[in-house]
Amino acid sequence: MHELSIAQNIVSAVQEALERHGGGRVLRVRIRVGEISGVVVDSLEFCYQASVDGTPLAGSTLEAERVPVSYRCQDCDHSFRRRGSTRACPQCGGERTVLEGGTELEIVDFEVE
Repeated sequence: MHELSIAQNIVSAVQEALERHGGGRVLRVRIRVGEISGVVVDSLEFCYQASVDGTPLAGSTLEAERVPVSYRCQDCDHSFRRRGSTRACPQCGGERTVLEGGTELEIVDFEVE
């Protein structure tokens, strides 16, 4: 279960940032998780709760924003979300598209008391 190591890395990163900015108790951590990042959000939230015990993040919540898969057409520069199994651009029909979003896994911010 790689969600446990991800949760531990989130806790460590927030603790380091907290120490650099004077400490406090963390109430909430917000993250962005791409639809095709390979992360199971429910498992990550469970592992997060297990990882915060005994830290300044104890009792905090992990809020995950799910980021859908999106593409950009290299022919007409149109950004779009994939529909069905095709990656063809809905605006021009072009097949030269590049993955633009959906693989993210990042800390957005955290709230401190």
